[in-house]
Amino acid sequence: RTSRLRERLDRGIQRIIDGAYLPLFRRAMRLRYVVLAGLLASAVLAGGAVAGGRIRVTPFPKVESDTLLARLILPPGTPLEKTARYARRIALAAQDLNRRFAAENGRPVVRSVYALLGQQSMGGESGSHVAEIIVELLSSEQRKTKSPRLVEAWRRAVGPVPEALSLSFGGLRGGPGGTPLEIRLLGPGMDALKPLAERLERKLATFPGVTDIADDALPGKMELRIPRLKRAGYALNMTLESLGRQVRDAIYGRKALTIQRGREEIDVMVRYPRRHLRTLGDVEEMRIRTPSGRYVRLGELAEVVMERGYTTLRRVQRRSVVTVSADVDEDVANAEKILSDLGRKGGFFQQLLHDNPQVSISLRGQREQLLESIGALYVWFPLALLGIYALLAGIFRSYTQPVIIMLAIPFGLIGAVVGHWAWGYDVTLLSMFGMVALTGIVVNDSLVLIDFINRRIRAGGRLIESVQAGARQRFRPIVLTTATTVAGMAPLLGEPSFQAQFLKPMVVSVAFGLMLATGLTLLAVPCLFVVGNDLRRVLHWLGTREWVGPEQLLRREPRDPPREDPQT
Repeated sequence: RTSRLRERLDRGIQRIIDGAYLPLFRRAMRLRYVVLAGLLASAVLAGGAVAGGRIRVTPFPKVESDTLLARLILPPGTPLEKTARYARRIALAAQDLNRRFAAENGRPVVRSVYALLGQQSMGGESGSHVAEIIVELLSSEQRKTKSPRLVEAWRRAVGPVPEALSLSFGGLRGGPGGTPLEIRLLGPGMDALKPLAERLERKLATFPGVTDIADDALPGKMELRIPRLKRAGYALNMTLESLGRQVRDAIYGRKALTIQRGREEIDVMVRYPRRHLRTLGDVEEMRIRTPSGRYVRLGELAEVVMERGYTTLRRVQRRSVVTVSADVDEDVANAEKILSDLGRKGGFFQQLLHDNPQVSISLRGQREQLLESIGALYVWFPLALLGIYALLAGIFRSYTQPVIIMLAIPFGLIGAVVGHWAWGYDVTLLSMFGMVALTGIVVNDSLVLIDFINRRIRAGGRLIESVQAGARQRFRPIVLTTATTVAGMAPLLGEPSFQAQFLKPMVVSVAFGLMLATGLTLLAVPCLFVVGNDLRRVLHWLGTREWVGPEQLLRREPRDPPREDPQT
């Protein structure tokens, strides 16, 4: 039975070769320049589809999550009881998801809901004004409703929280940290950056699909500030530095001496009594020593105002920093397209920097990690191509034939782009890694085909006959190799587990790229081989004025070293 099945399979493959492949192959050889022009146009269209946004680029796509998070930040000083009431409201809205989606999934989608008061599980703010609500869902294999839809329904059920400084919803996912949109503003001070951050937030709100817009310059408690000196202060040669140092010593204290008590040293601090620092008037009545030795009231030397400060002051390279972050619904918008629109010539970023020359902008979060990863690809991918070329040049003892073989690599990249479009996937960083892996696989098919053609020509065969014989003889191993590789990867495309979501873009790149590259290898690479030989003949005629036959230059290639007879 096995032998009969094998014979039937061989006859079926032979019918495909003789009835479909060879007629198409002969037609392609006659129109080889048209075929190559069409492939070049296809490559331009595929690149234009990615560059123009028809096929979106998302560095780290959102994958299905089994855990949802809501982070609430109220004004500092909010009592814990009030924070708990808001947390309970958000938790009840999460439990209500069972009522709304149980019929669709045949069972409750929410397993458990619990809250953290006073802190966040992933770091960040802490205090009585902070809460985090964590929702455990059914595993992605057991429910039909996707987590982004549940997050949106949860957000709508909670509604607006007017007192909240920040309220964000999302899913706990693997992969790199950071939000899709994370823009950092650097400038001389927080007071100058906060209005610009609010201006940027209003701009981001105009893009559809952008949610959870917030900045990290959260308002803190009320505090006394000394913004500037008065005329009397300047007249007495005072500076804000010396004045601020004396105010600090008066409130915090200044070490006067150290007392040795046994083995311990005790610092004696001198400061104003607490009863003299209870009101704003007490601070204004504080006595400040001038450079001339006189003591003058603080209120006569400088302005003392009551203003609300910030919970955290962040600085990078001696400059204040405010970071604006936002989430993006990938079904509606694309983070890369939004950043491109903001950063284009004459766009929002350029206008913001023109109006505020002392401010600079940098992109953080997922965009920063994407640039780091692509930077590594820019370095190592060309080195890998150079290594492939060196190995092929050593095998074929030729500088031109490795170029013909490596021209099959763009065909595979076209297939990878087409595969992402067909399956509805965005091009991600893992897709790019799959394209890099695809280059080595694609080269193998072209290598065995060109090697067979070279051997046939050096044995005395005609060019077109040798190319046709090579395509016919290598059709079976090339197609079977591709079929087994794609069949081995296909189950991953239908796998719903959380871990498989990260591998699907890479599988699409390899599987679809290999399928298209295999078909084009059997048609385009022979055309490239003959076209390359035509060009070599033209160059030879320009250099020597001698027109040679199609096979003569190929037979001048160095032959393989003679093999020794094992019996010798």
